[in-house]
Amino acid sequence: MAGLLILCGCWGMADYRAAIEGKVAINPDEYKVDPATYPRFQVKERFTPPPRSSLSDKEAFIAKQEASRQEASRRGWRPNPALGLQPLSDTSYWRQKDELIYRIMQERVQPVDILPDDVWQVTHRVGDRLLIYSEAYEERECRRVTEHAKRYGAAGDAGRMDRNGKCHWLLDLYHVFINQQGDVAGGWKLLRNPERVVFSSDRRVLLEPDGAAEGWGPQPLFVKTQ
Repeated sequence: MAGLLILCGCWGMADYRAAIEGKVAINPDEYKVDPATYPRFQVKERFTPPPRSSLSDKEAFIAKQEASRQEASRRGWRPNPALGLQPLSDTSYWRQKDELIYRIMQERVQPVDILPDDVWQVTHRVGDRLLIYSEAYEERECRRVTEHAKRYGAAGDAGRMDRNGKCHWLLDLYHVFINQQGDVAGGWKLLRNPERVVFSSDRRVLLEPDGAAEGWGPQPLFVKTQ
């Protein structure tokens, strides 16, 4: 037990995941650069980015939900009418419920649009790739995540509104991997917000894209502005 406690004091969850996958999680601060030494980037037109993580196919998700209910039923579980749940024989009700859950999951992982007014600065360099970040974009995404969290009870995901009506304190800072020509080179990378996660061990990540790289449209998406 003592040995376990010692490890817990040094490792964050990212370290454990990396160890299992045979990879090494690092503190992204080691790759920080001075934004003033790099050009800034913007998009020419409003763009809807792909989700920050991929979901299973809708029908596959619904089929898995149904199979899970049937297995629970075989073990004696029955829907509680006091909670407004209908019998398992009411397949229309349960499909609508599954579709609602899937839609909520989609909303949770779909970031807001990138606008032409968003200015993206280079914050980190990993080999030949750059990580770019926009304060304006982060603020809008903070609002979206916070509203979604309040609507569906995920308080831990919510940011905070300051006295000026600006949203901050979101758990993650939304970055995008690009190359120096402005082509998206991997896609989303979410880094833990130092406001929320104090210890560097809990901010350690695998410096590779989150989710799939598809869905970013024709390249280059980002254009240098200076």
